[in-house]
Amino acid sequence: MFDKARIEAAVASIIKAIGENPEREGLVDTPKRIAEMYAELFMGLGKNPKEELTVGFEEGHREMVVVKDIPFYSMCEHHLLPFYGVAHVGYIPNVDGRVVGLSKLARVVEIVASRPQLQERMTTEIADAIVDGLKPDGVGVIIQAEHLCMIMRGIKKPGSAIVTSALRGTFRSKPETVVPLWGTLTGEKPEKVDSQPRANIIVESGTVVLGSLTHSSDPLRITWHLSPSQEQQQKTTSFPVLGSLFEIKDQFIKMMNDWITSDFVP
Repeated sequence: MFDKARIEAAVASIIKAIGENPEREGLVDTPKRIAEMYAELFMGLGKNPKEELTVGFEEGHREMVVVKDIPFYSMCEHHLLPFYGVAHVGYIPNVDGRVVGLSKLARVVEIVASRPQLQERMTTEIADAIVDGLKPDGVGVIIQAEHLCMIMRGIKKPGSAIVTSALRGTFRSKPETVVPLWGTLTGEKPEKVDSQPRANIIVESGTVVLGSLTHSSDPLRITWHLSPSQEQQQKTTSFPVLGSLFEIKDQFIKMMNDWITSDFVP
């Protein structure tokens, strides 16, 4: 149950604790405003996103359905500061070809985002809701976001993009769905490929832009690791990895966007 009165009292207490006057003209209504804002921002609490997928259509469509660039805003539960970005959601219908209205996928993202969150958990919850609601052959969710807790406090690195993914069903169980990832991201062949077919693990690596890129896929996750070249590391005297990474960050993000929006499932 959402308790606005307790939120108002808590905010008034915080205002006092930082040395301000909660009765000052500019602050007197702040507790009420924040309580109303939280009611809107956290409207996803207590809601099951799977319920948005109950109405579907058996169209016999068996190919991938993708909704790209779904904007969202959420609140990091560690600092109660916003993180925001876009979600890309795709699924492969099951043998019945059951699909839902595309707006329903955006609604699932909205509900899951509208609660205290971690980006990693948010990605997983969206994928699991679609699996439970549609019973598709496969689901893929990729989220790219910026976190104010990394921008306005702490490390203070504006422009840092966090990318997370969650794969279910054929998106992670079939080797052919993960092998082409390097090529779809870079447009080139990797310099080195290590694979364990029985475990469905593949590691690809090579030189890109101004550093080295490694992609690893296993049944649970996809990981991209970008490292600056030795030449770039030598250019900076402190925080060499972060310093060099931010020099090539825009190009890396463009590469990731190209991969996210590609037909990465054959």
